[in-house]
Amino acid sequence: MLRTLTKLTSLLAPTDRIRVLLLLLPMAIAAVLELLGIGLLFGALQVAFGGLPPGGVATAWIGELARVVDVNVFMLGVGAFFLVKNAVLLLLTWLTNSISAHLIARFQAEFFGNYLRLPYTSYLETNTASFIQNLQIGTPQALDTVRVVLSTVLEVLLAGVTVALLLAVEPVLSLAGGAVLLTIGIGFQTVAGPMFRRWGQRSYEHELRFLTLAKESFAAIRDVQLAHCQDYLSTVYARDTHANARYYSLSNTNHTTARILLESGLVLGILAMVMMVSRDAASAGGAVATAGLFGIAAMRLLPSANRILNNLTEIRRRDEVIGRVHADLEAARTAVRTADQAVDQTGDAPVGGKIEILGLRFRYGAAESDALDGIDLTIAEGEAVGIVGASGSGKSTLVDVVMGLLSPSVGSIRVGGVDVLRRRRAWQSRIGYVPQRIQLLDDSLRRNIAFGLPDEAIDDRQVRSALALAQLDDVVSRLPLGLDTPMGEHGARLSGGQRQRVGIARALYRDPDVLVFDEATSALDNETEREVIDAIRSFKGRKTILIIAHRLTTVRDCDRVLLMRQGAIADTGTLAQLADRHPELAGAT
Repeated sequence: MLRTLTKLTSLLAPTDRIRVLLLLLPMAIAAVLELLGIGLLFGALQVAFGGLPPGGVATAWIGELARVVDVNVFMLGVGAFFLVKNAVLLLLTWLTNSISAHLIARFQAEFFGNYLRLPYTSYLETNTASFIQNLQIGTPQALDTVRVVLSTVLEVLLAGVTVALLLAVEPVLSLAGGAVLLTIGIGFQTVAGPMFRRWGQRSYEHELRFLTLAKESFAAIRDVQLAHCQDYLSTVYARDTHANARYYSLSNTNHTTARILLESGLVLGILAMVMMVSRDAASAGGAVATAGLFGIAAMRLLPSANRILNNLTEIRRRDEVIGRVHADLEAARTAVRTADQAVDQTGDAPVGGKIEILGLRFRYGAAESDALDGIDLTIAEGEAVGIVGASGSGKSTLVDVVMGLLSPSVGSIRVGGVDVLRRRRAWQSRIGYVPQRIQLLDDSLRRNIAFGLPDEAIDDRQVRSALALAQLDDVVSRLPLGLDTPMGEHGARLSGGQRQRVGIARALYRDPDVLVFDEATSALDNETEREVIDAIRSFKGRKTILIIAHRLTTVRDCDRVLLMRQGAIADTGTLAQLADRHPELAGAT
């Protein structure tokens, strides 16, 4: 458990740790108020039943107070004190919950920001369901442990002052009862602690599985419905959710087990104490008052002991989550820091000019061969270049390197003599990208065009200009709310061709120098493809254009076409020239 708490502490910034430590002061005040509250209740019982129970100095002040204050005033004072004490405890609970909740919110935002800033290769190597799990489940559970720890500290303080008062009144009986409860607590932690840690690990694994399955199934909903595999996928999903439910039910049952054990030990112990005190007390009133004190103490100790035990087991159950969140956050911070240090983020990228690709090589992770093998290429300003080749030939990798999403193993990309990959952020601001499948927001058309900008920064003139260039004026005029019309999930309100043209408008909004089309027409029918090609053709000569295509009709009008094989440029020329030299391209013209 110490290792778990160390990882949790290391997640917190110094200001967070100070804020948490400062809570110890109001906690100590609450503990003192709790001690005074039990003492005053003891005094109230003493006044009601008469007689001074054993305890000497520890209870003398109560008797003195009862003698000089009217009984009714004394009772009202006790009631008023308890209202104040409980208000303080309520405020303290709010502070604890507030600190924990804001920590969760801040770490979720940091995780999300770091995930978005991770190198593009991280998304090629990691299932994003694990990112979603950390954001929605892992981080809340891990950082909520701060609240659990603070709650435990508070309960220990409150229980501690109660035990201290009992020791002052009946030291022998209190020590005996405390030993019994401590034995029960330590025994339960020894037996159940490892089980909770194991159940937490298994639960985390099953959560990741069913989150991954849900994400992938929704993304492939057409395939799911056409293959009629809903029953199979539902069965697999249910298997993991039920396994996860099993571990949660075991955890919750054991929490109840802790309460039952503590309650049994405490009640039996108090009954034994009352029997002994009733025999030995000097007077009946003193016996009743002392018995009442132990009853009040039991009401205070039982919930505290139960919460302490449950909190300790909950911390153990969260060991796996805290460990993974700690590891992922450190890895994300390191990756982002390394990526930022590798690039000069301050310089401006050249505007316009030819693009020179020099000696470019790239290899993915643990791959045995280069995905790009010594690419040398010059692209004139305003030139339209098509890139064709079989799957795995390196087309998309080349474009990803040019756009700065991947860092080359060797080589450089220069515009106006400047290595633009050393000024990656500025260079990327000069690029407009249109992928095969446009990811539209379930939001207004305006926000989809000006992607990633707050409302106050959106220029409607640029939005309308981009829509006109993408030949979407007529579509906008038919929308019920114009630019404010919601697009629906994945742009459900639009046709496939319209979605692609929205993607083109998005790429044009920032007036880029370079436009990249990555299989932008491969999923379209012939008529819709012609519409998109017409839109692309209108930029020829005004923008530098790179087009990756399987459908060769898309690159027919390009000034030059590159044929790629095994990570290298095998040939270059117009599409007609390449078709003459390469039989696999015959018929494309």
